[in-house]
Amino acid sequence: MLPDFIIELIRLKLNKRIPEDFLQDLQKNAQLVEIDKGDILFSNQAKQNRTFVIVAGSLIRFVNTPGGEDRATMFYTETFFPIVGNNFAEIKASSLAYYIRANENTKLVEFKQDFAISCIEKYPSLAKMMFLNMVDYFQIHYLIQNHLVALTSIDFFQWLMEQYGFIFMRFQSQDIASFMGITPAWFSKLKRKANQK
Repeated sequence: MLPDFIIELIRLKLNKRIPEDFLQDLQKNAQLVEIDKGDILFSNQAKQNRTFVIVAGSLIRFVNTPGGEDRATMFYTETFFPIVGNNFAEIKASSLAYYIRANENTKLVEFKQDFAISCIEKYPSLAKMMFLNMVDYFQIHYLIQNHLVALTSIDFFQWLMEQYGFIFMRFQSQDIASFMGITPAWFSKLKRKANQK
């Protein structure tokens, strides 16, 4: 069961655009999870049928490449891709291993995917809000991925800094370098070049 202060946070964040009945259902069917920096929230071997919403803190999704390298593939905060779960990362046609690691001490609301689906059916206004949020998330995700593929590393670095500068403030250079597919040493050179411009 979720504590009252989390329900109040959700109520304030959504500016009372959410049905009170839903908040009561959420309080009964969800729990608060707290993990420390460096802890694994879940991998494709664990936490099946679970969805998490970040209340405070940040996470990084990693995929294990066939060569055995762990590569950062996305960043999550309470305002940037705040929803994470196996239903967003696990694809049956893929055998790649992945995991989600805490970048900071993080608080999350955890609930079963089945509960989320039942709420979408029960609360049409919630379904509409979630659909619009997901469209935004997909657009941002594709925008970042397209720029990562199309631009040189220095141009992508500058673009990411201009558009999503908070990533550089909240996440470690080595993880951003991993996301970009470059070494930490090359990332340091890019920072120096970007600062000279």
